[in-house]
Amino acid sequence: MSAGETEPTLGPELPPLAPIRREGYFGGAGLLAADARVASLFAGEARRRTMQRLFGIPTTEKSGLATLIALLTLAEGTQHRMEGVKRPTPPTPIGVMFGIGLVKEGAYAIAGPWARESPYFGTLLTFALIGASTRYVVRKSTRRAGALTRKGFHEFEHRYGHIIRPNRPAK
Repeated sequence: MSAGETEPTLGPELPPLAPIRREGYFGGAGLLAADARVASLFAGEARRRTMQRLFGIPTTEKSGLATLIALLTLAEGTQHRMEGVKRPTPPTPIGVMFGIGLVKEGAYAIAGPWARESPYFGTLLTFALIGASTRYVVRKSTRRAGALTRKGFHEFEHRYGHIIRPNRPAK
């Protein structure tokens, strides 16, 4: 560059960025909101590109009506596919009564002759079966909920913990 030439400018000067916090970084809630915003921007871009490929609508134009038409077409196609799927028919009252009687007689055969003399044997057996089967379900659900809580806490700590608690040592 010679002495008479000036440096080319790239455009107007941008104003300085506003300070986010005194510490100079986002908090956990701010990062969570920013992540949600980025996800919505990606979803919007995917929708616009899909509309361009399906209907030839440029990505710069609004395609709300075309998106609605595409979603309705998708819902109609799903409903049409589900018409062939049939629900199982509920058991008839005679079948239900036959099944209950079969289970009851089987329980009497296993328990012995005293079971027929007890007026509350059916109730006792019902509560015992429900309690035994519920115990496993409750235990598994409780363990799964605890595991999900620990996993969620770990992932939140991994993503935002060092920012929320700057005095805490990194793991």
